[in-house]
Amino acid sequence: MPESYAWASILIWTSQKLSTEQLNASEIYQKGLEYLFGAEGVAENPKKARECFEEAASLGVARASFFIGEMYWWGDLRTDFEKAVSYYRVAAKNGEKDAQ
Repeated sequence: MPESYAWASILIWTSQKLSTEQLNASEIYQKGLEYLFGAEGVAENPKKARECFEEAASLGVARASFFIGEMYWWGDLRTDFEKAVSYYRVAAKNGEKDAQ
């Protein structure tokens, strides 16, 4: 197998894997929104929302960090302005415009 073909195969596999991970991160983030705001068949559950947002944030969804900050700011978990600001900073650092 030519070396360039091997590298092309690795790049294609990597891009497919990243796309799958990003899709999963997006789905996890969406589930967090459902738990935060409630949805058809899904009861509001701030604790589960935070768990989903934490996982999505670890997979690169900056908006998830922003929502954790919002939950601390507005008291969905408990009011903790210092934690809220720290999550806003992480979100801003990762490109979330609403956190800047």
